[in-house]
Amino acid sequence: MIKFAFPKVIQEGYERHLEPSKSAIGAIGEGVAAILSQRLYQGTVRLARPYHTYPDLVSTDRKTTLMTEAKATVDSVERIKEVPQEELFRMAQHVSACTSLDVRPVIGLLIGTALLDETSYHAVITEVRK
Repeated sequence: MIKFAFPKVIQEGYERHLEPSKSAIGAIGEGVAAILSQRLYQGTVRLARPYHTYPDLVSTDRKTTLMTEAKATVDSVERIKEVPQEELFRMAQHVSACTSLDVRPVIGLLIGTALLDETSYHAVITEVRK
């Protein structure tokens, strides 16, 4: 198994670490979240991928509307387990507000992904319902 390793760079007399692109990590996290939501809710189709707003993905399995917020890190599994707790209140507010706007039940999915190496990840999924 290959672990992510970020080399040190010495530049102008000080040492700094190269770090992966946060937007690339986020994009991978969103991709994993989309795949997992499709596995959890068979027949899921994407309705929207909101741009620069919350949540990251809106989809439906024709019985429910799913609002998915994805978070990802290369730090640790322990760190990604904290993320659903940090986002829980915000997602509960969105689910509550959107329930009255949709004829289908609305479910919020918080999916946190810890990228362990090039081929494996650990995901934490929290489902929020009204």
